[in-house]
Amino acid sequence: MWTSLWVFLGIPVFCLQGSHKKVADKNNFWKAQLKNWTDTFGHEIFSFGNVVTKYAEMQDRFQKNSPDFSIRKVDLEQLVTDITNETHTLLQDRVQALKLLVDWAENKAREHFERKGTGDAPVQSSPDSYVNAKKIIKGMPGEPDPILPPIVSDDEDDDRPHKKEKDPSVRRVIFKADNWFGTEVNHNFSSVHVPTSIYDLREDILDGIAWTSNMDDVFKSNFNQNPTLLWQYYASSSGFMRQYPASKWPNDNSNKHNPDIYDCRTRPWYTAAANSPKNMVIIQDVSGSMTGLRREIAKHVIYTILDTLTDNDYVSVLNFTDTTSPVVPCFKDDLVQANLENVREFKVSLDQDRTAGMANFSEALLRAFSILERHRDHSLTGSANCNEAIMLITDGAPYYFDEIFSDLNNMNISEKRGRTRVFTYLVGREVTDTNEVLWMACKNKGFFVHVTTLGEVQEQVLKYLTVMSKPMVMSQTHNISWSRVYPDVVEIAESDWLWDEKIRKKQRERSQRYKLFLKKVVNETEGNQFFAPNTDEPPKKGKKGWSNTRISGLRVAEFLDYGMTNPTEDDLREILAKEERIEKTRGYLHSKLSSSGSVANQLPTLAHHNHYHHPRAEAITQKKLHEQQKAKEAKLKNDEATRERWGPDRKFQFMVSASMPVFDQRNQTTVTKFHFNESGFSIEESVKQQIAIFLGVVGTDVPIKEFQKIASPFKLGVNGYAFAITENGYIVFHPEWRPLTQDILKPNFNSVDLAEIELVDSDESRNIDKELMDMRRSMLFIAEGVVNSSLLQVRVPQDDFRRVRVRKQQYAYAKINKTQYTLGVTVPKANMYQFHAELEIRLDAQQKNVSTFFDKPNEPRKWRLHPDWTYCEYIRGGPQKKEDKLSKEDILIQFLQKIQLAKGSWPWRNIKYGNKNTYVPTPPSEIYSCDKLLVQSLVFDAKITGTFKLKELNQSESQVQQKFGAVVAFIATRSGLTRWIDYSEGPRSDTYIPFSDTNPRAIDELWYKRAVDRYEVDQGMSFVISVPYDAGTRNDSLVTATRAIFVRKRVPEINEFRSAPAAVTGTQFEHEKLAASFIEITQTILPECTDHSVCHPCNTEYIDCYILDDNGFVVVSDTHKYTGRFFGDVDGNVLNELVNQGIYERKRVVDYQAICHHLLSRPGMANMLLNPFVTFKWMLRWALGRLAWLALQINLHNFIHPDYASVLAEVSDEQPMKDTKEDISNWHPFLELAPINKTRLRPCHKEYVLYQYGPLYYSTLFTTGFYSGVMDECDSIGNDGDYAVHLINRTNLILLVVQGTCNGKGNKERVSIKPTEVTYELEEDLENMTVHNEVVAQICRIPILTLERKKPSTKCYDYDKREDGLREECGGSAALQSSITFVLLSIFLFFNHFQIRCS
Repeated sequence: MWTSLWVFLGIPVFCLQGSHKKVADKNNFWKAQLKNWTDTFGHEIFSFGNVVTKYAEMQDRFQKNSPDFSIRKVDLEQLVTDITNETHTLLQDRVQALKLLVDWAENKAREHFERKGTGDAPVQSSPDSYVNAKKIIKGMPGEPDPILPPIVSDDEDDDRPHKKEKDPSVRRVIFKADNWFGTEVNHNFSSVHVPTSIYDLREDILDGIAWTSNMDDVFKSNFNQNPTLLWQYYASSSGFMRQYPASKWPNDNSNKHNPDIYDCRTRPWYTAAANSPKNMVIIQDVSGSMTGLRREIAKHVIYTILDTLTDNDYVSVLNFTDTTSPVVPCFKDDLVQANLENVREFKVSLDQDRTAGMANFSEALLRAFSILERHRDHSLTGSANCNEAIMLITDGAPYYFDEIFSDLNNMNISEKRGRTRVFTYLVGREVTDTNEVLWMACKNKGFFVHVTTLGEVQEQVLKYLTVMSKPMVMSQTHNISWSRVYPDVVEIAESDWLWDEKIRKKQRERSQRYKLFLKKVVNETEGNQFFAPNTDEPPKKGKKGWSNTRISGLRVAEFLDYGMTNPTEDDLREILAKEERIEKTRGYLHSKLSSSGSVANQLPTLAHHNHYHHPRAEAITQKKLHEQQKAKEAKLKNDEATRERWGPDRKFQFMVSASMPVFDQRNQTTVTKFHFNESGFSIEESVKQQIAIFLGVVGTDVPIKEFQKIASPFKLGVNGYAFAITENGYIVFHPEWRPLTQDILKPNFNSVDLAEIELVDSDESRNIDKELMDMRRSMLFIAEGVVNSSLLQVRVPQDDFRRVRVRKQQYAYAKINKTQYTLGVTVPKANMYQFHAELEIRLDAQQKNVSTFFDKPNEPRKWRLHPDWTYCEYIRGGPQKKEDKLSKEDILIQFLQKIQLAKGSWPWRNIKYGNKNTYVPTPPSEIYSCDKLLVQSLVFDAKITGTFKLKELNQSESQVQQKFGAVVAFIATRSGLTRWIDYSEGPRSDTYIPFSDTNPRAIDELWYKRAVDRYEVDQGMSFVISVPYDAGTRNDSLVTATRAIFVRKRVPEINEFRSAPAAVTGTQFEHEKLAASFIEITQTILPECTDHSVCHPCNTEYIDCYILDDNGFVVVSDTHKYTGRFFGDVDGNVLNELVNQGIYERKRVVDYQAICHHLLSRPGMANMLLNPFVTFKWMLRWALGRLAWLALQINLHNFIHPDYASVLAEVSDEQPMKDTKEDISNWHPFLELAPINKTRLRPCHKEYVLYQYGPLYYSTLFTTGFYSGVMDECDSIGNDGDYAVHLINRTNLILLVVQGTCNGKGNKERVSIKPTEVTYELEEDLENMTVHNEVVAQICRIPILTLERKKPSTKCYDYDKREDGLREECGGSAALQSSITFVLLSIFLFFNHFQIRCS
C-alpha cells in the first residue's frame, strides 16, 4: 500500500523533473546553436571591419606615433568663461560702432533742422540722387565708375509725374562679390530701402534721405576699424532704411504676385529700441455698424499693432458689442506674451469674428483698465511692468466717458495707475464725428488717427510708437537693445502663404491623377480595378451622366492618394520610402547645381527608378518630360540665385541685432500760430514750444553662426554642445533647435523655451522637472561675472526621433555681459576627458610642405573638412568673383602655404584695416581670421591619418573585403577631418549619393556619436551597425559600420589612466551580401542539436530570425521586407515580451517643437453637385458684387451707405461659375474626392515612445550571452511559443529567434514609434467650445504655461512729467472732409470779411 502511494505521488514529481529537463535541454540546444551562429557572424563582421577600415593601423598611429599628445579633463567653468568673454568682445565692438552712428546722426539732424528752421543757409531738403535698393540696375564690371548718374525710370507701369524726368532713386551700380556678406555689394556707399506702401519721392522721405546721405562716411569708418561688421543701417521713423554696404534688395517687386512687404519699423530690433516694454489691451468694436470695409480696416489695424510688439511686451485683445469677450477664449482676461506664436493666434481668431449688436464702451473700457490693474508689478511672469496702453478701434463713440478716465487714469497723479496711454483709431471714410475719440486720446497722453483706407493702415498705426517713445526721448538715454533671434529679411507672415502654395501644388498633382482616373475607369481592361466587389461591368455614360453604382469610392480615393488601388501595407511603405529617397536626391542635386551647371540629365532618371507605378507617367511623353525638366532646371537656377546670399544649403540666415534709438536733440522748436484780431483778420505769431521727437533707430546684425563659431563643438568634443537663451528663457541657438518645417518657418520658431528642448529623463508633465527649472532660473537671474553649473540626466532624441539616448550631462553657464543673453555649455559625464594634440606649422629640416599631408601630387582629393566650422576664412580679400569661388578645402591649403612660408611668427588673426578716415577698396594685405588651435589640431590629424588610402591587399584581406562588398571606408577625426577610400569605383544606382557628400560633418554625424557612446558599453571592442530605414523596399541598400578610436594615457592631475576619443573609423558595404552571409551561416545545424522544435535553419517556416540593433530596428531578417523597420512594426507581441523581460526598455520623448496640420473646414467645388442652390447663390453674389463695383466706379457710394458696397465687393471674391454647355449631369463620378483638404500649420506637442537596450541586456546577455523565454498564447489558437535572444559579439546587435508557432497570421500586435499628438485636459467650458468654435479647436489645445522670466535689463521709460509742456500732438483726422464746426466757422469769417470790404 505504502509502495503504491509512493509510486503514485512520485509520478508528478518525475513528470515535473522530466519537463524541466526537457526545457533545459531545449535551452541548451538553442544556446549552443545560436552561439555558433552569432560567434561566426560577429567574427566575420569584426574581421571585415578591421581590415577595410585599417582600424589597427590608425589606432597605433594615434596611440604610438604621437608621443606629445595629452588627455585633459574639460574645465567647463573656464571654458564657458572664455567663450562668454570672447562673445562679449564681439558684441561690444558692434555697440561701439552704433554709438558712433548715433552721435553723428543726432548732431547732423540738429544741424539740419536748425538751419532749415532759421533759413540762415541753404538746406538740401531733397537729394540730387540716392540709391534705391529695389531700383538698382547692375552695371557692367568694365565700367569705370562705381556709380553712374541717375537714369530715367524704365518701369512701364509707372505713371507718376517723375516718369518723364530722371528718377533720382534709379541708379546703375557696379557690384563685387563679397564672401563676408555672402552676396554682391558695393562698399563705396549705402543703399536705401523704402517700403512698398510708401511713395519713395514723398517730401519727408526725400528730406530724411538727404540729411543722412553723409552717414556713409561713418559707415565706412566703422567698417575700416572693424572689418568683421556685417550690415549697418539707419531706420527712420518715416519708414525708409539706409543700409551699408549697398546691395540690391532681394525682392524688387518685379513679381506682382509676391510684393515686397518689408518695413523696418515692424522688425523686432526697431520696436525694441523705440519703446520700453509695455502692457497693452486692444479693444475693438464689433457692433453691427462695423461691417464691410470698416471691419477689414479694423482687423488690419490690429494686425499692424501686433506686428510692432516684442517678446518683452504683453497683450490682450478684446471684442466688445453689448458684452466684452476675449478674442481668443483660452487667453481669457489675461495678458499674454506677445511672442510670434501668440500674435499669430490673435490674428487667426480675428478672422472668425462676427459683427452684431450695440457697442457698450463703458464695459469695454472698465474691462481693459481692470486687466491692466491686475497685471501691474508682476515683474517675473505675465507682465511687462512698464508702459501701459489701451488701443481702441471703433467707428465712433457716443460719449466722452470722462468719468471712467478721471477715476481710473488721472494723468495728473503720480501713481502708476494714472499712466495708461489711450490710442484711438476711428475707421470708416464717411465718419465725421471725431470729437469723442479724439478727446479720449488727447486726455490720456495718446494719439488719435482716422483710418479711411486699407492702404494707409500701416502708416497711421505706426505713429503710436513715436508717442510712446517721448519719455525716452526726454531722458536722452540711449539703451542698447538686443533682439530675439529672427531670419534676415524674411517676413514671418510668408510662412502661411508658402504653406498654402504647397497645398496648391499637391492639389494640382491630385487633379492630374483624377484626370487619369477618368480615362482608366471607362477602359475595359483598366476599369476593373475601380469596381466595387461583385461587379464585372465598366460604368456606362448615359443620357443622365455616369453610372456610379459599380464604382467603389474607396478604390477611387486610394488611386488619388497613392496612384494605385487596393494597396497593401508594403506597397504604402515602399511608396513613402521612394518619395523620401527622391526628395533626398533632389536636395543633393540642388546643392550640386552650381558645380555641375545642369541637372536636366539627372532628374529624369528618378522617375525611371521609381518601383511603384506613378499614374502620371502614362500621360507624359518624352517631349513633355524634357520640357518639364528644362523648366525645373530654370527654377532651380533661380532658387540658387535667391539662396546664393547665404549658400546653397541655407534658405534662411538667422541672426540677432543690436540697436539704439536716435533722438532729435532739440528740446524746443519755433511754430507759427494763427489767431483772429477784433476785425476778423488772421494774424501769424511765432512761439517756442517744447518737443520730443523720435528720429529712428541705428542697428547692426550679428549672425547666429558668429556665436557658434566662438562656441565651436571642437572645443567641447563629441556629444558636447553650446547654447544660449534670452531673458525670457527662449532659445537663441541650440543644436536641437528646429526652426523650420519643410523649408518653412514654424509659427513658434523663436519662442522655444529651454524647458522644451532640454528633455529631462523623467515623465513630468510639460517637462517641468525641478532640477531643470532650478537650472533655468539660475540661467535667467545669474549675475555678470558668475559661473554656475548643474548636472542633469536627459533623454537625447536622435535620427529624427527614431532613436533615443539617455545620458548624464554636466552644464556650466554664464551671462554675456551687457546683453540679454546667457550662454551655456554641456558635456556628457562620460566624455569629460579630451584628446589634445597639435602640430606646429613650419618648414622642417627637410623643407616638407604640410599641405602634402592633405593633397598628394597627381592624386584625387579624398578628404573633406567640416562644412560648418571655421578653420581659416577671408574677411576681406580672397576670391572676388563667383567663378573664383573656392571651397573650404582650397582656402585651407592656401593658408597653410602662407603660414609655412611666413617669416617670424604668423598673425593668426588680421582684422586691422587701414585708417578710420580712409577706405581702400582693394587692400594690399588680406583681412582674415584663423583658429590656431583648430588648424594645428587638424594638421596633426592629417599627418596621422595620411596613410589612410587605398593599398593593394593580400589574398586573405582581399577575400575578407569582398565578403560583404565594401563600397567605401572612412575615418573622421575630432578636428572635423574626414577621409575616405573608395573600394567600389564603378557606377551605382542613380539615387546613390556619394558618402563624402552626405557625411562630411565628422563628430556631428550620428554614426560618430553612436560609436563613441558604444565605448561605454564594451570599451570600443565592437562595431556599431545600422541600415537605412527603407532597406526593405530596395535591393541596393548599404550597411554602415563604425568603431571609435580611443587613446589612453596617464593624467598627471589624478595620476590615473584615462581614455579619450580621437577618431572614428567606419565602412559602408552591401546589405544584400550581409544578409546572404547570415542566411548561409544559419544553415549550419550542430550535430548535437536534436530538438526538432528549435534545430532548424532561419529561412524555414519553423523559426523566424531577426537581427536587431540597440534601438529595436531590424538589421537582417529572413523576410527581406522587414529590413530597416522597427521591430514593433513587425511583431509587437514579441517586442512587448522583450520589454517585459528587460532586454529593451521604453523611453517616452515629447517633441515640444512639433507642428501639426489643422484641417480647415471649408467646402469644396464638388459640393455644388449635392445642392443646386449653391450655384444660384454664387451667381447672385457675383451679380451683386458686379453692381457694387459699378456703383463704386461711378461714385454712387456717395448716395448710399458705402460700407454696403464694400460688403458686396468682398463677397464677390469667390469666383463666379464659368459658362459651360455641359449639363450638370455630365460632371464626373466622385468629383468630391478630387479636392484635398486645406490645412494650416499649428504648433503642437507630439509624443514618441522609443526603445533602447534595457537592464537585462547589460547583465544577463553580457555575462552569458543568451536568454530564452516562452510566449503565452502567441498564435491565433492559443498555443505557446518559444523565443531566444543571443548577443552578437563585437557588434551592437542581438539575434532574436522566434518559434514558428508564433508567426500565425492575424494575431501580431503592432507597436509603432510613430508620434501621437499629446492631448491636454481642458477646462470644461473650453472643451465644449472645441466642437463648435474653430478658433478654440485650433488654438486652445495646449494650455498656456507661464514660466518665470527676467524683467528686461534696460531701464523703463513710461512717463515724464515734462510731457505736459510738450507741443500738443495727439493726432487728427486723415480724411479729406473737414469738421462741421470748422466749415461753419470758415463760412462765417468769409462773409464777415466780405461785409467789411464792401463797407
